[in-house]
Amino acid sequence: MESAEGGGVLTIPISPFSIVVDGVEVEIVEVAPVMSGFYVAVCRVKFEGVVSRNFQLLVRDMEELERKLKVEITKVKYMYYAFGLEELRRRIT
Repeated sequence: MESAEGGGVLTIPISPFSIVVDGVEVEIVEVAPVMSGFYVAVCRVKFEGVVSRNFQLLVRDMEELERKLKVEITKVKYMYYAFGLEELRRRIT
């Protein structure tokens, strides 16, 4: 996903597609423009056999998407280490 300067155009693979961020697979279900230069990415995290519900991130480009996904993945990992797999499953699915 690349943002063209001035044009506000985002180039991405055809969704859905998957990327790996911090060793965790994230499925990008959909990316849609919402306003000039901004896009909503609908995502779900796949961690330790648990697939999260869909969630949305407002982003400008692929780099911002990856930064925001790192935050979400950190939250998932924290819940896993603090509460265990069953509690993680209960909270994110």
